[in-house]
Amino acid sequence: MLLPIRKNGRFDLIILLFPLLCATMNAEGLLSVENYRSTFALEYVERNDMPKNKKPVGVDRCVWEEHRDKAVCIISSTTDQLGFLVVEIDEIRKFDDILIKLVVWSDNGVSIADLARISKRAMRGFENDHDLRTSGLSDILRLDVSSPGIYRIIKNLEELNTFNGKEITIHAEENGNKISVTGTNRGYQDNVVRIKVKDKIVQFEDKNIERVRLAG
Repeated sequence: MLLPIRKNGRFDLIILLFPLLCATMNAEGLLSVENYRSTFALEYVERNDMPKNKKPVGVDRCVWEEHRDKAVCIISSTTDQLGFLVVEIDEIRKFDDILIKLVVWSDNGVSIADLARISKRAMRGFENDHDLRTSGLSDILRLDVSSPGIYRIIKNLEELNTFNGKEITIHAEENGNKISVTGTNRGYQDNVVRIKVKDKIVQFEDKNIERVRLAG
């Protein structure tokens, strides 16, 4: 389901509800899920929103490499101010288009409104930053903010300290046997994952763990 929210200026906010929550800020009107990444730069230029004396900078990798830390700093500052933890941050760089994918979490949960606030404030930060604006990066940066999803695959065991107290499922191998255990996450420390199953704490060495996911 797509829910457009019009903001004064040239930005629209697209809220996308999948099995996990997702919000995307871009410089277009509504774009379809299948083509919103590939059509962004083309439509942006055709609408003549980009100043004629400013060339697209997406093709210049050095410009982005120089200013990436500034963009990440703005995102981190935004999430900190709003009380969210960054679980994962990634980027997809294409011709004249840089999509930053962000996964955030809070002990109080993450709502669609929360995703909208993070997106709007971070995008405003990109627009107001002198370096990103003068380099032209603020014109092609997009932000995709999502929640982890109730069945997220844990990509780094350090994430378990973020999701302490949540139900998780551990797939491991011990003594040549494949096992799967679901219980309450008690964190990751000293190369050991601890999980509470009923009234017992079970420990798994990280070297024996094949996969961990949230369990709803």
